[in-house]
Amino acid sequence: MRNKKRAATFGLALVLLIVGVSGCMLEKFADSLLTGNKETVQEALAYMSEKYGGQEFVYYSHDYIYGELNLYCYPEWGAFETEKVLVQRKEVNGEVRHTDNYFSILIREDAEAEVMTVCADLGLKAKAFMNTNNFEVNNQFDSSKTYEDFVKWGAEDGSLSLQYYRVLIETDEVIDYEFYADEILRNVMAKNIAGILNIYFCTRDQYEYYQRENLKELQDITPKISFFKTTY
Repeated sequence: MRNKKRAATFGLALVLLIVGVSGCMLEKFADSLLTGNKETVQEALAYMSEKYGGQEFVYYSHDYIYGELNLYCYPEWGAFETEKVLVQRKEVNGEVRHTDNYFSILIREDAEAEVMTVCADLGLKAKAFMNTNNFEVNNQFDSSKTYEDFVKWGAEDGSLSLQYYRVLIETDEVIDYEFYADEILRNVMAKNIAGILNIYFCTRDQYEYYQRENLKELQDITPKISFFKTTY
């Protein structure tokens, strides 16, 4: 009986020792992981500042997918809701590589202006919003480059990248909506703009209400008079 009690006591002590060591190792591993995360995040933010001429970026969040860092941030002059930047960090053959979508934010107003000019030429009052969340461009583009540089690169050195636009047309009158949607597409193609157009015809109040920060609400617009057009 005494031997059984000794064995039980020894077993319990061994379990506590293992749990204690495991907990200590787990804590050290977590600390190491957090330190690694902090270093790679700081590295990614430094990369962004250097690439874009000293522009400061505000950290928002990050995660890891298959060992690759996804860092979400935004420029100091903007807001996360409208200027969300995704920086991806990966290691390829021992070399660290970063990619980001910030250049698409820098050129979006010029890109949107081209689409609005197409609409204006058709006698339509319009505003356009280019989606920059998933807009990938060649990583050579930094703050020293312009929209014209990108267009030239797409036509001569690379391939045209599809740009996704939400286009709002103000009209309080009943018009041939599909005719104008087709005309917008035809004229966009004539300008060699490669894109996907989600065209909404809306009232004056709706036109004034929808801005870059609340475009997600367009899915609930009533009545919904919209046309999905692509240049490919």
